[in-house]
Amino acid sequence: MIKITKKELVDSIAIPIMSLGQNTWLSHKIRLSKPDKFNNREYYHKEFKYISKYIDPQRVTTLKLTHSSILTIENKGDNVRESLVINITNRNFIVKSLSAIKKILKNPELFIEHDGKYIVNPKLKKDSIISFKPYKDKIVVIKPCVIEAEDEYIIGVELSLEYSNMSFIRIPIETYKTFVKIIKKFDFHIAGLAAITYLQSSEIGNNEVDITRSYASDFDTELEPTYLVKAFDNNLNEFTTTKKKEIIKNKGW
Repeated sequence: MIKITKKELVDSIAIPIMSLGQNTWLSHKIRLSKPDKFNNREYYHKEFKYISKYIDPQRVTTLKLTHSSILTIENKGDNVRESLVINITNRNFIVKSLSAIKKILKNPELFIEHDGKYIVNPKLKKDSIISFKPYKDKIVVIKPCVIEAEDEYIIGVELSLEYSNMSFIRIPIETYKTFVKIIKKFDFHIAGLAAITYLQSSEIGNNEVDITRSYASDFDTELEPTYLVKAFDNNLNEFTTTKKKEIIKNKGW
């Protein structure tokens, strides 16, 4: 029987990158194994030995790494668990879709003062909603919003990772721009190899905690983008405030 080390039992690596709000994170995840057709575990590290073309040595080895590297946006509230998976295949589509809000935010009539409160202009509300379908059976919705701080209003973006759940995250515009830029610039290959390098140089087994759900479950999602925008009615109530404050304008994308 082949002895399996603690490091070889590591099935996935999860690395939080930035917080988008309460219970919501952008994370990098690496899967180190997958089931074969017989449902046996197939490890990412494979070595293939064969006769060499050299006089010496007579046999050589090819090393093949079959890990998967993705980004996830996860909302883990008390009553909801939603995620959006981003990989090297659908990344450009998702970045383009998330960035579409910037044209809407440039409209000088988008935010108005009403009864001492700043709100999204009701006349523009319907035309300010963007929805896209990143992969099968998932509709993501983004729209502008106003966020109340201690002494000011901040322009933000309301993100719903699954519209059918009627849940959403309000993200300040500067945080949202950084978030989209990270996704756009992220190097899946280099980041995945860096995580594997850390695994090989670290001590595994000293900080174990039993859990019931695998971090690798995100990898089972159908990821191919459908490039479809589905029509829907917006039923979410607009976020308003009662205190008299100044609104912080967007200073560029």
